[in-house]
Amino acid sequence: MLAYFRGAGCSLFVASILLYFYVVSREGVVPVDDSGTYYILQGYIIVLNFVGALFGLALYLNLSRKKSHNVLLNIVLFALLGLAYSIVLSFLLPFKMITFGITICGSIFFYIAQLSNKRITSYTNAIGGLVVSISIFLLLYFVY
Repeated sequence: MLAYFRGAGCSLFVASILLYFYVVSREGVVPVDDSGTYYILQGYIIVLNFVGALFGLALYLNLSRKKSHNVLLNIVLFALLGLAYSIVLSFLLPFKMITFGITICGSIFFYIAQLSNKRITSYTNAIGGLVVSISIFLLLYFVY
């Protein structure tokens, strides 16, 4: 279970940062105002990240069972998983390009988080993504 939360936390961290910079760099396209556009997107990212992490965990457990130690090949497989998930999500979310970037990077970082076996790093990854995601959400809520 720690593998799931470690990967989900790390991928949520990456997804939140990418969404934040996308929103800030395109303030005219995605207005951060009283309409709550950013907050709705952040809520989608949080929920869909944990759903996507289930697919990542399934792939990771499958690769572990087959004892796949080729890190580069595994990164490519996780990137393809992120691409497949982003194609599905592109029908649900209005911003297609950032959806592809967020899901592919999140999927890769899900796998990268699995490479560390240190206890402190595992717990930091497990809770770090959610803490950063909520922090960015609150920062924008109180700033804008």
